[in-house]
Amino acid sequence: MQIAATFSIVSAEQTLTVSDLEAAAQTFAHEMEAATVWYVSPTSAFACSKALILAARHPERTIILGHDSLAHPSAVKAPLPAQSGFYTLTSGTTGAPKLIKQNIDELAGSVARSQTTDATWLLTFSPGSFASVQVIISAMVSGHIIHDPLEHDFTTIRNTFTATRPSHVSGTPSFWRNLLLFTEASNWDHLKFITLGGEICDQLLLDQLATRCPSAIIQHIYASSEAGACFAVKDGREGFPKSWLTRPPKNVKPISVSPDGELLVRKYIPNETDIEAFIQTGDLVSVGDNRVTFIGRLDHQIKVGGQLVSLEKVERCLRDIDMIKDIIIIPRSSPIVGYILSAKIVIKSNLEEDEARRELAVEIEKLPAPERPRIIEIVDFIQEGRSGKRQRLSEGDGR
Repeated sequence: MQIAATFSIVSAEQTLTVSDLEAAAQTFAHEMEAATVWYVSPTSAFACSKALILAARHPERTIILGHDSLAHPSAVKAPLPAQSGFYTLTSGTTGAPKLIKQNIDELAGSVARSQTTDATWLLTFSPGSFASVQVIISAMVSGHIIHDPLEHDFTTIRNTFTATRPSHVSGTPSFWRNLLLFTEASNWDHLKFITLGGEICDQLLLDQLATRCPSAIIQHIYASSEAGACFAVKDGREGFPKSWLTRPPKNVKPISVSPDGELLVRKYIPNETDIEAFIQTGDLVSVGDNRVTFIGRLDHQIKVGGQLVSLEKVERCLRDIDMIKDIIIIPRSSPIVGYILSAKIVIKSNLEEDEARRELAVEIEKLPAPERPRIIEIVDFIQEGRSGKRQRLSEGDGR
């Protein structure tokens, strides 16, 4: 991986250049020479950049971007790696974090190199996540500046966004909904490149961003720690073209759909007899005449009174209601029907709560009975987890 000389990291505490990062990596390697595994604690963009430089300079070493307590075999689904290489941890959204081996050259080759070196990024993802690694590599190879908020709560990130006015921002759909909600009066003309990933990106959100930033390039990407960067969609529409299933473009990994509607992605897996293999993504899709759209996660389907309900599908239906600015559906365990649905809803600021509840009751009655939320909570915004994704733990059983 070739790092452009103009790359730097800017925070409230300091500015770090490529020379600073190379020196820090060299010092770390010298101090850790005797260690079998090199752990780099993912506390900041600086730490992640140092880990990436170490991985590029020392391919013979085992380098884990994560705290040693997290990487212990009792805390992940896989033992400590037997092979050398660079490893990241999955977010743990769907279970205990897992160690995933990454190919630095493949990651660097999958990002689009910018022709300009004056771009600035805002790091919205938690340092150490696969998404943060993608953003940092993009800035490294293109020679861009990264603004690191250091504290990765939404308020700090929003304030950094306002103060630094970055040209490039990548975030989850949850992040972008909250940013639209809390920066209604601000000017976004500084944004030139908007990326969404990590969650389902719906047409309503894409349209809202296009209206807010008509001159910006807007893309939603599909990637994961296990599958790597798979594809990016830039046509302003949710989902991706159906033709990619049979004739994927050069920059799109081979993809397929299983008989039960799960998206499959082909990836080189070194520990599986060195073959190209399709891996399960856990994401459900619907194949239409010309478009493939995402329905939701396999593990976000629950039984309500014996009927299978997709949490994301219910959210999409209710998000189309004009008064709703954002929503999350959370299952609650029930001894009678298995689960019932509860909803946290952000409503328009000019509505009184009593009025909103009356209108919501009318709209909810239009849904099939199993899909109707039985508990409604009006909130100011939907909380994001450290991964930037919304927290959807089931209430009552720790699911």
